[in-house]
Amino acid sequence: DALGATGTLPITRKEWLEEEVNLAQSEWMERKQKREFGVWAGQEQEQTEEDAAANAGPRKVNVMDRPDCLEDVFALVSSACDVYPAGARALWYVGEEQQQVLNNDEDGMEAVAVARSPRLVLAPSRALQTLDLLHPDSDSSLFVYLSFLASLALSDAPGMDGTQNGASVVHRILCGERTINQRAPERHIHFLWSQILGAIRWYAENLSQENEDVSTKNKASAAAADRIRNSAPAESSTSYYYMASGNTSNSSRGMETASSSSTANTERSNDGVQSSSNSSVSNETKELDEVGRHTLMSLLCLMSNVASKCYAAREFILAIQIPAQDDTNDGRSVSDGGIQDGSLEILFSLLTIASLPPDIRGMAFSAIANLLPADENLSNAAASSAKNAALRAWELLELCQFVPIKLLSQYSSFAAGAGTATIPAHDRMALRKQQQQGVGGSGFSNDELPVSAFPASSDYSMIYQFEHIESPLGTFQATEGFLFLLSTLVKVAGCPPTLGNQWRLRPGIAPYVEYVTDFVLPRATGMAKDIRNVEFRGVAEECRLVERALEVVEAVLVRYVVPPPMSKECNVSLNEVKHAYQSTVKLAMAEMGLSPVASEIFCCDVDNLNEEEIRHAIQDFSNVSFHPSQDGGLPTNNIPNGNQILEASFGNRIPFPKTPGFGILSNLLSSSSSNGSRGHLFQIIQKILSQNGGVTGIPEYGETVHSRSLAVSLFRETPPDIKCAEEGTRCKARQEGNVEDAWAYQEAMSALQQGMIQPLEPLLLLSYLEQSSGGDHPENGRGAGHIAHGVPSSDAVLWKERSILLSLRILCAAAAREKAFMRSIEAATGGRAPLSSSAQLSVIPTLLFKGPIHGSYAHRFVREETVSVSRLSNLLVRNASSTGDLRGGSPEILPIITDYVGYFSSSSIGDPQGIARNAFGIVSYMTHTMPQAECVPSLCGPDDVNAIRLTNAFAKGLSLPFGDEESSMGTTVDLRAAILDLILSNMNIIDSTSPSNKKENVSLLMLGLNTSSRPNCLDVILELISNGDGGFVLDPKTSSSATKCFEILYRVCEVGANNAQLHFMEKLRCGNFWQAQVARYLGIRGPSTPSVFREVSKSFRFEHGDDVHVSRRDNDFLHSISWLMKGLAIELHSLMGHHDNKRTSMTSSNNQQLQSLLHRLMSPPNLLLLATLMDIPLGQSSNGYIRERLHSIALPTSDVLQDLSTPMKGPAEICAGYQMIDAERLLSFRHSNRLNASFENIREWAAAWNIFVSRACACTHISQAWSDLIRTALVCSPIVLVNDNNITTMVEQQHQHQATVFCMNTRMIMDILCSILRKLSSPSHLDALGQHGIFLGASEDDDAYDVPAAGRNPMEAECAMPLSIAALSLTDILIESSYQYNDAALPNRIVHGDVKAGFGISEEDAARVCALIVGAISSCAERGSIGVTSPNDGRAAVLSCALTRMLAFSKEASYCIISQNSTPSNILDIYANAIAHLFCLSTVPVFDNQKRYSDAHEAKGGAIALSARSGLSSLFGHLKSIEHEDSVSKVFCSNIFTLDALSTAVARLVHLITCDDDDVTHLLQQIALFEGGVQLLAKSGVTTKLLSFATAYAHEERQFLLSNMGTGVAHQLKPPSLLNSHLSLLNALLSSPLVSSDRVALAADAYQLLKVYCGTFERLLLSYPSNNDLTTKFIEALYLTYTSLSNELGGSNELGNALLPVDETLLTLENNVLRIACRLSAFPFPSRILPPLPLELINVEKIHTSQMRNITINLGNESTWWDNIPDSAKNSMPLPTPPTGSFDLQRFSSDQNGTGFIPWTERKYQYAISSAKCLETST
Repeated sequence: DALGATGTLPITRKEWLEEEVNLAQSEWMERKQKREFGVWAGQEQEQTEEDAAANAGPRKVNVMDRPDCLEDVFALVSSACDVYPAGARALWYVGEEQQQVLNNDEDGMEAVAVARSPRLVLAPSRALQTLDLLHPDSDSSLFVYLSFLASLALSDAPGMDGTQNGASVVHRILCGERTINQRAPERHIHFLWSQILGAIRWYAENLSQENEDVSTKNKASAAAADRIRNSAPAESSTSYYYMASGNTSNSSRGMETASSSSTANTERSNDGVQSSSNSSVSNETKELDEVGRHTLMSLLCLMSNVASKCYAAREFILAIQIPAQDDTNDGRSVSDGGIQDGSLEILFSLLTIASLPPDIRGMAFSAIANLLPADENLSNAAASSAKNAALRAWELLELCQFVPIKLLSQYSSFAAGAGTATIPAHDRMALRKQQQQGVGGSGFSNDELPVSAFPASSDYSMIYQFEHIESPLGTFQATEGFLFLLSTLVKVAGCPPTLGNQWRLRPGIAPYVEYVTDFVLPRATGMAKDIRNVEFRGVAEECRLVERALEVVEAVLVRYVVPPPMSKECNVSLNEVKHAYQSTVKLAMAEMGLSPVASEIFCCDVDNLNEEEIRHAIQDFSNVSFHPSQDGGLPTNNIPNGNQILEASFGNRIPFPKTPGFGILSNLLSSSSSNGSRGHLFQIIQKILSQNGGVTGIPEYGETVHSRSLAVSLFRETPPDIKCAEEGTRCKARQEGNVEDAWAYQEAMSALQQGMIQPLEPLLLLSYLEQSSGGDHPENGRGAGHIAHGVPSSDAVLWKERSILLSLRILCAAAAREKAFMRSIEAATGGRAPLSSSAQLSVIPTLLFKGPIHGSYAHRFVREETVSVSRLSNLLVRNASSTGDLRGGSPEILPIITDYVGYFSSSSIGDPQGIARNAFGIVSYMTHTMPQAECVPSLCGPDDVNAIRLTNAFAKGLSLPFGDEESSMGTTVDLRAAILDLILSNMNIIDSTSPSNKKENVSLLMLGLNTSSRPNCLDVILELISNGDGGFVLDPKTSSSATKCFEILYRVCEVGANNAQLHFMEKLRCGNFWQAQVARYLGIRGPSTPSVFREVSKSFRFEHGDDVHVSRRDNDFLHSISWLMKGLAIELHSLMGHHDNKRTSMTSSNNQQLQSLLHRLMSPPNLLLLATLMDIPLGQSSNGYIRERLHSIALPTSDVLQDLSTPMKGPAEICAGYQMIDAERLLSFRHSNRLNASFENIREWAAAWNIFVSRACACTHISQAWSDLIRTALVCSPIVLVNDNNITTMVEQQHQHQATVFCMNTRMIMDILCSILRKLSSPSHLDALGQHGIFLGASEDDDAYDVPAAGRNPMEAECAMPLSIAALSLTDILIESSYQYNDAALPNRIVHGDVKAGFGISEEDAARVCALIVGAISSCAERGSIGVTSPNDGRAAVLSCALTRMLAFSKEASYCIISQNSTPSNILDIYANAIAHLFCLSTVPVFDNQKRYSDAHEAKGGAIALSARSGLSSLFGHLKSIEHEDSVSKVFCSNIFTLDALSTAVARLVHLITCDDDDVTHLLQQIALFEGGVQLLAKSGVTTKLLSFATAYAHEERQFLLSNMGTGVAHQLKPPSLLNSHLSLLNALLSSPLVSSDRVALAADAYQLLKVYCGTFERLLLSYPSNNDLTTKFIEALYLTYTSLSNELGGSNELGNALLPVDETLLTLENNVLRIACRLSAFPFPSRILPPLPLELINVEKIHTSQMRNITINLGNESTWWDNIPDSAKNSMPLPTPPTGSFDLQRFSSDQNGTGFIPWTERKYQYAISSAKCLETST
């Protein structure tokens, strides 16, 4: 720019040369004239060297004396941009441009320009302006101007707008939209795209081949041009280009420019090029000289650079049509209907020139490739046009025959090719020697092998270029450009299966892919057999060629769709193929561990599958062949020149060719070494990955290039050449030996030096381009900076990294498809295994890369290869020595791949984590598909038994910076997250009982728990989460990885105890890890700075949902803190000495750590856990973002929801039960008619739902973790009873005595419990409870930032459940501490409040806790209803258990929870609401056996109902116990029994009597105890249900007895299990105070019920004392029934005198009752301990008996009911014998000491008491 500012740029080389030539001519003329004048003057002159030189003519110009010219200055610019493309921006000026946007006015009629903020734009610099003015006047400066524009095109945009990059500005200049010089003369010539294409066409038409005359050359050129022009389809060729058929401005402008300037502009550009190359292209030869070479190269480079970064340029250039000027259409324009040349036709015409230099040929290929890529955000029509343009390029590529199919095809008509006459003599001798000794070639050294197996004939096209043009130079620009074009065509247009079907029997692109896999790759990697290795000029050339070849293989494989298995009888539809492809993707991600690279290895758009390609892919799995003459083969009669058919059948059947994807995959997975070249792809990849030591050798490539650059720089433009050095030495020796004079020596040295000068080359951009980034398309929204291109071609490290990346990606793509591929092969072979030798598939390659033999034209033998594949895992673990064809062997590949996991690209590659991520994909695939016992040794290798190599590699991978690239689904792909997921997935399969399992676990190895390797992943994890500023945890980009890190720490602590795990936990303690993490995230950071947890919770409450990234960060942070709390709970257990469920002694150091943690968590006055509890978010977000979308958008139909639902991903114990909407699956519904709303609305609803579910999961997890931690802390810390005033005194006393024991007090527990219950209560209940001082004594410091209670949203049920469990646990701990207080014998008891003697909880505290529990239960009722399951039911059940526990304690302490004086009406309303809700929960059946429940959901409902009934029974029992002291309980119960909800619930409870629910009667009995309770039960039909059950049972009993009549099984019948509870309920009903009418009705129902059970009761009475309790209740029921009837009816005969006496059943029952009464009264105790009867009574009985004649009475020992009691004292406590009156004490003592005496037990006492009660009732 400084040179341009002076206005005098350096002269050009041409101008300098002309000046030097003129000066030499002038000097020569001057000397000549001087000598002639001296001769004329008669002066004698001696013959000098100058005279000799003068006689020889003017001196030659020494180019070494040339100064830096214009070309040199801008060559430096091009070189700088080539090395550092980002520096191209410095060559522009940066200015501001005002933006204007056209908006319609309110009426929508006119467009109004609205100004927006200015944007930064690029402007031409002064140097560019000067060159623009210079090049029209200086022909030699044209290529400098063009190369400078090509360099400027590499610049990125100065701002965020990618449409303003350098390529876009250059394009606008070249399409005429913008000028470089605003004040340029009117007649200034502007170089446009049309002139560029016209100039390229001029070169294509005028360049000739060597050794041909002009007429032959012109005919050849015209034939090539006509062949390409005539290849266009019938319709206009513009339909093949971007938007050419549309009405876009760029397309129209391109056509208009080309049309209007078809004569003038083309002629002007040709004249310019002609004039610039007049010196180089003569009328006879027209060969390129230096200027012409640079000009053509600059034209192609400019087009390539601009097209690579500007979508508009690609669209514009492809739309240009230039009228053809030839003999057949001379002078006719577009309007005349003449033939037009498109940009692709022009470029391919140039490539048909055989003498084109390799670098120009390569640049032409690259230019075509950069014109074809489509943009990501193109419309369907535009994308289709882009694909059509690429298909047109395929056709032109096939037409030009760059791959010599006609010479190499196995069915070629030209099998002999050009013969062996042109093969060099050395190669002919080597080939002949191989034929004599066999084709193996293994016994030959590299020097003995032939350099090439193909003749030096241009008929072999690109093979000729490779073997005979590029190989001697050691650089392969043409081949690289050709490979780049092939990969681009595959990416854009796929693999057209019908390519070349006009002249080939086996169409498709298989020949081009085989050219890459079977020729280029083996030759480039030195894996080709029987041929000398290629010599590269440098390592950069080698790496670049290998990378370009691998690009083609990768492009084909990642787009290959494996068809599903099919039988021979049925066809596979396209939808089935799509479904199978989607299943393959899901299988690879879910079961094969390839999810981190899924977006890279599956690049096929399933919605746009080509049906024709799929049909050919299905055909691959069958050996199908055809006969051209019989099966409608090649239509030769439709071809204009039928004798040019490239293939012939020779009367044989021709097999259909396999698709390229099938060929590559079968080759890569080949498992048989007998297949010739099959399987060599895997060996090539193995060599590429292991070359030069693998990951450690990559930097050496850069060092080699750097060393060469330094060596070259020492010689300026002259590279060190041994041949030149030897020639210089010879010249010096001749001069010193006086063989040559000084003048001859200088001439020789000058010629030698000039021959060493490197030719000046403009920018050669054969570099890495990432076309998938989308370029600068205006709809893309991303700048061109996202395209990592412009990498210098000499960067060997970059190209080596790219080769490794592609190799790893190819392996991942093969692994992802192997299962589907092998299934399809197995189905195709009739169910046989893929390795079966019979009926195998075979592959017949289209080409055979062997040169002609002896000039024979005989057809070669067709090579057929059997498809024999194996799993990639088997190939990877196979020993390197068994790789067969791999020269020199190779180290094991898996450890090398593992090393790449820790590799981070330091070069300018677009994806620095790409290598590491794909290497990790292979390792993850191995761990998912192989057993750990086999996988671990393979990953480590035989030399790394301690897994140090693996551990270090993964530690490096985990330390890599976060990647910003995104997958196809828009989710960020982070290698660290993938590594952490792998660790977690393998930790889940650890068997803590198996030490060997731990040793062979990959996760434990990576974490360093089984080795002493440092560093390891565990160290890296600790370093990441211990970051001082917490950025790793709080950054939205890394928060999810931080969550996984905390989870891993928890899992490590959770692993069963072993030395490594204990050592790690000790390491955490030594570093005070737990204290530091708690203080960092939960502790207050300053007087006015809240904790991090409080700030995130605030964001979670008020800002959650509207910002997806922040919302995800908040969720991740809550999960991280949850894992931290759970790990802390395990740490507390460990410090207490708990390991593997075993208790060990606690050391002093552990005790100190324990006390330190407890002080940190629960030390007053700021209880950290209590403050954390207050900050835990449990409700919905206050901003309503999620709620509004979930309720305002129409809910999808149930079937759609079912199809879209997927389980939430994450740990099973955390994410189980949560259902998400699958966003990827939702995309398939875009055009579905199953949606009841627009797709955008459904997607928005799904996003809101996923945020809602994620939020609920995070809240639940944090509450669960807090619950676990608080319970663990309370268990670990002793509890003492001290009040708040004495806490400080106690702490001071501990310090004075150096005590380290941390003690909790009941006040702390009470505060925490009350705080939990407050969190569980709804806002309305909090207001009611707070108005009456319920919160006194609890923590008053609610959230400072929280909204008023009335404005808070209700909490989620899942979030509150863990806190409810914590409340239950704290209630138990609080009560247990009170019992400990009761048992303590401390002389100085400090009592808080009104504490009664013996208990540590005051009545006020008990009432407060009960009120809060009831309030929390009542809060659950706000969303529940009878018969409808609510998520809050479980919480209410747990709280009901807590209420039962507290009421039981209050009963024992004689506390009054509800009193008339202290309980206001609104609190009673809360109690009533809670009772009603518990009644609703109690209506679910409860069975005594879990097997009775039909499913888990019903069992859960039964458990909830049982807990609710327990709470109700306790509450009713408490109310009943205080009924005589306080009338409020009586009034309260009377009121609640009148509630409609309660009546409905009681009716449902009564109905459960007939459902085998034994527990329900206990609750009904409690109801019956209250006034109005019996009426409520009677209204609900309780007696009807009891009678219904009795009737059903009696019917079954009769049926059983009838079926077993005469078998004597009646005594085996047992009473129904529910009869006991039913009788208890009946007795409770009969004993309740009722009015006369109700009592009579109830007694009448009881009377009927007793009649039904008459037979059962009779057996009970006969079998007494079996079921003595049931017998007692039956007698009691009979007694209550008779009493009720007799008392209420008096002496009337309404019932008493009419029914009872005449009922024989009841009379029999009464007699049995009398009989049992007599038995019980006769023997209240066993007969041996009863006092004997008086002798007079005994004698009376004997006299009376002796008077009987016919009756005999046994007067021996009488059998009593005591004899039916088992004589066993094992399960009963022995007790003294009861006193039964006067008896012989000595006799009793002797009996007690006897051997047969069975002691009196507690059980016998119970029988005696029961019999007494039964006797009392019966009498």
